[in-house]
This record gives sequence, C-alpha cells and structure tokens, in this order.
Amino acid sequence: MKKSDNKIFNCFNSNLIRIYKNIIAIIGVFTLVFFSVKCVETNVNGPGGDGTTGTYEITLNVSYPLNGDSLRMGKNNIIYQALEASGGAGLAGFDLFVGLPGQVAVNLQSFPVVTDGINPEIYIHTDTIETKLGINPSNFPSRISYWLTAYSKSSGVEAKAIKIQDSIFVDRRPETPASLILVRITNTSFNLSWSDLSSNETKYELWRKDGNNAGFLKINELPANSISINDFVSSAFITYYYKLRAVNGFGSSSFSNEVNSSGIAGGGQPTNLKAEALGATKVKLTWIDNSNDELGFIVQRTNPLNGQWEEIARLTSNNTEYFDNTVKGGTAYSYRVASYTSTSFSAWSNTATITTFTQDVSPPLNLTAKYLSSEDAVLIQWIDNTNQETGTLIERKDGLTGQFKEIGSQNTDFTSYIDTNIVPNTTYTYRARHSTMSGFRTDYSDTAQVYVPLLPPKAPSDLRITEFETNKVYGLVWSDNSNNEDGFELLRTESVTNVMKILKFPANARAHNDTIPDPSKTYYYKIRSYKGTLYSDYSNQVDTKGGGTKLSAPTNLSAAQASGQIAVNLTWSYNSTNNLGFVVERKSVSDLVYTEIARVSPNARTYLDNTNLQVGNTYVYRIKAYNSTEESVYSNLSQTITVTAP
Repeated sequence: MKKSDNKIFNCFNSNLIRIYKNIIAIIGVFTLVFFSVKCVETNVNGPGGDGTTGTYEITLNVSYPLNGDSLRMGKNNIIYQALEASGGAGLAGFDLFVGLPGQVAVNLQSFPVVTDGINPEIYIHTDTIETKLGINPSNFPSRISYWLTAYSKSSGVEAKAIKIQDSIFVDRRPETPASLILVRITNTSFNLSWSDLSSNETKYELWRKDGNNAGFLKINELPANSISINDFVSSAFITYYYKLRAVNGFGSSSFSNEVNSSGIAGGGQPTNLKAEALGATKVKLTWIDNSNDELGFIVQRTNPLNGQWEEIARLTSNNTEYFDNTVKGGTAYSYRVASYTSTSFSAWSNTATITTFTQDVSPPLNLTAKYLSSEDAVLIQWIDNTNQETGTLIERKDGLTGQFKEIGSQNTDFTSYIDTNIVPNTTYTYRARHSTMSGFRTDYSDTAQVYVPLLPPKAPSDLRITEFETNKVYGLVWSDNSNNEDGFELLRTESVTNVMKILKFPANARAHNDTIPDPSKTYYYKIRSYKGTLYSDYSNQVDTKGGGTKLSAPTNLSAAQASGQIAVNLTWSYNSTNNLGFVVERKSVSDLVYTEIARVSPNARTYLDNTNLQVGNTYVYRIKAYNSTEESVYSNLSQTITVTAP
C-alpha cells in the first residue's frame, strides 16, 4: 500500500475498516464486493494549500468484470467510471492488484491518467499475470480476485477509492488467432499466415470451404505456436475460403477472421501488363488496374540465373506503372503483377517478357515547364544531351492523381514544345524521352510541374473607327485575341458630361455600328473581353473625331513551298494606296515570338522567303502595312507549312 494505511481507512466508515482488515489477513480469496465506493479526504491545508479546510471526494464505479463474470485468455478491458469532485486537482492514476487462490495479492500494473485528464484504458491481461506470478499457461487458475485503486493528485493528501472483486472466473480456452492473411504463391497454392496471440494453445485447426456453396471442413492441424502454412488446391477457378482457431484441453477459441483466394478469373486481377526496355539498365512496366479496393500491387520478376519468380516491389494502390532499374544489359526478364488487400491477393496478371538492350542513351535533361499567360500555353524546354535521338516524345499528367499520356512530339535537335491544349485552374506534370536510332525509347527526363491559373481572357486589340454616316453612325471593328471569352463590353464615354454607356456583345463578336445621340459631342470608345467575373484590360481608345487606326490591313495571306527550292512563297491582297510598304514576320511553331524577316515595297503582293529555313521545321507567317505615321493591324496568319527537301 502507498504511504499510510490510515489514509486508506479514512475512505470507509468504522464497519468497512474492520472488513478491510479482514481482507488484508485473508490470502488469495476476498470475501467482500464493493459495487460503488466513495472516498472523502480532508486537507487542512485547503484545496490550494492556502491553510483553509477543503474536502476531496473520489467516486469509483466498476461495471465489468464483476463477481461471477468470466475473463478470456489475453487482454480484458475493465469498464469503469472514476472522478474527483470539484475543488480537487484531479485523479493521478490507478493501481490494479490481483490475487490467486493460495497466493498473496500483487500490484499487477499501474495506469497513470493521461496529460489531458482523460482516464486511461485499464485492463487485465493474462499474459501479465503469468509473468508477474510465474504461472505456467497450461495450469492457469480458473478463478482470480482483483481490486482497483484510484488516487488523487491534490496537494498534501492521498485520497483513495478502492474497488474489490473477489470471484472472477477465467475461461481458459486459448485466445483467438488474429490477422489471418492469404498470399497467392501460384494459381493453385496459397500461403496463410496469422498472429499467434495465445500462450496456452496446444494446436491450431485450419478450416477451408471450396466454393461459395460448400461448407467449411477441417483440413489441417498445426502444432502450438504455428504462424504460417502453405495450402495446395486443385483448381485455379474456384474461390477458397479459410479460417483458423486455437485449441487446448479446455476447448477451442473463436474462429479468426475469414479470408479467400479471390480465385475467380479477373477478380481484381491486373491485366494488359506490358514491359518496355528503356535501354540497358531500366525496364518500364504498365498495366490496367481492375480493382477498386486494393491496398496495392506486388511486382514479381524472374531471376535470370534460375528462372524463379522473386518479388521486386510492393506498390501503393492505384499504381499502373513501375520502373525496374535493377536490370542488366542484354538480359531477358519476365514480369507479372498482382493486386492485394488486407486479407488476400488477386490472380497474377499476364506475363510480360522483355530483353534489355546493350546500351543506354541519355534522356532529355533539366526539363522545365512554364505557363505563358500571353500565349495561354505551357512552354516545355529541355537540354538535348545526345546525338543518337530521332525525336523527343512529350507526356503529360493532368491533375495530381492522373496518369501520364503522350501529348506530342518534337523533331530531332529541337529542345522545346508548346502545349496549348490546357484548362485553367489545373496542375500539369510533364516528362519527356527520346526515340533513338537503335529502335528503343530512352529513360524519362525528370518531371516538371506547372499550375495553369484561372485568368481573364486576352484583351481585344486594334480597335478602329470608321464614319459611315456623317456625325451620326460610326463603325467599330476590333481583333478578338481570346478563344474562351463569354463576351465583350464596349465602353462609350460622352465628352463634356462624361456620361458612360456599356454595350455588351456575345463571344466572337468583332464589329458594331453605333449611332451617337448628340452630333455636337465627341464620343470615346474602348472595349474589353470578359469571362464570368474576370475582365481583360481595355483595348486602345478611339473617338468620333477620327482618333484610331486608319491604315488597312493586308488580307488573304497564304504560304506554299516554292517548287524545287528550300523556300516559301507568300502571297496576299491589299486594296489601299496610302502605305509605304509591308513588314513580313515569321516564327517556328516552337517559338514564342515572331521575327521580322523583310520589308517590301508598297506595290508588292508576293515575297519569297529563302533565309535560314530548315528542312522538317514548320513555320507561320504574318504581315502588316505601314506608312510614316502608323502601322496597320496584322493580316491573317498563314496556314502552317512544313518545309521538305526538294
């Protein structure tokens, strides 16, 4: 007992004191049951140690196990309630005492109150009794007694409450085995393993059910302390069910959890396994995930020395790709994949066999991805570190949980790619690899991730005004630079009064005829696009006094490769006579900006481009007119043209 027994006696009246003394004198078997105990302790120093008088009361109630209840072998939780009345500092902890027939009771275990004041889990474990009292599990007694003591942590006192149970029976049958797991070895053999929780079993019984309509039959008996067995069956297309129990001279435990072989073809089985050698030292595996409840996948590979299957990886759920970087060049390997849950494995996938190449080719290096708001596109760039590639393949994963898919390719020696097929508010991950002269695809580059924000549509531009009816009707035209706007807002502001009016137009609108209300005033116009609540910047401003661009743009631009030459012939139309010439601009489809390549006379309607063109590359052209004071808007873009060898 802790500190003074007199402190304990203060918890009982004079009759209980006499009974408690009798309990101390009797060894092993107690004669009293307290169903509810309250302990009151007076602290002359006061609840806070300030010299005032305070009273602390502990209430302890136990509802299981009570006299006549039975414990099972293993862990048995005590169901109880315990609290200290207001004014105290709370409970400090509990001591559990156990007595056996013919033996002195011992302090079996202490259970402190956790830091947040929540009462702890308290339990009687037969393994602890065996250890503390030196009991042979096979001779465990059929009855025990116990008491539970609660302690206050109030300053200057040791208030206690004691709960005694003197006749608890013990069910000496072994504890139930737990966590039975089935692992598929082949389509007709399984490994079964479990947790041995019992200390007094003499054997285990393995039961099996063959198919959904059969009953369970005992198929094997295993010695004590067994934790695993292999079972061989006759059919790969029957689902086999298993369960297990422990047995001793007092009876048998309950059955374990039930597992099954998932042996019906296709039941969660991965399919379409493919293997691809990425040179000499890496193999890429892909498959189709046909399960929606797997915990993960097991990947096996044959050992090239003996042909035996060996596990090389265990992956998390929803994976459909794996890279094996433990292979050697010029060597044949076979692979298979199975899904698994907490209790079973699926059938194996098809077998995929591949022979690695004898050399590696360097993949693209230092891959980067950058969102270009001006182009509403993602620019992917890399370093080309080999002269053995025949092109570059670009793959993209949409979102954080998607799968990589090939989205495009680039010609030899090019080191950038523009992805325009994107959706706002989406994260994209990119990777790239080369196709090679040796006929295989290299390993992948590192990955690059980019977020495409939700932005306003691109602003319209080149707003122009033309007077159709003197001082009354004005025509407005603009360039629509966006492909995702919901519409346009045209802002008209009146001089003198500054009265503003907003006119709305649908998506893809490019012109409006406006009748002004007062010819004596000047009206100013500018326009912007919108999508939902997001608005672009305004275009340039024009007005009814003549402000704005008057120079017409070239039209009908077309491009075609000149016959027998590495050259492109451009043609266009132009109906105005107030220009001083034309500016010709060009860009490769992989470039972000146009470059001026020529300026030609005002009467020119054709141009032959034969400057620095590369065979196999694709080009886009545009032109604009200019004079001494202004430039027109650009013409239409030419259709893209790929230059070929003559």
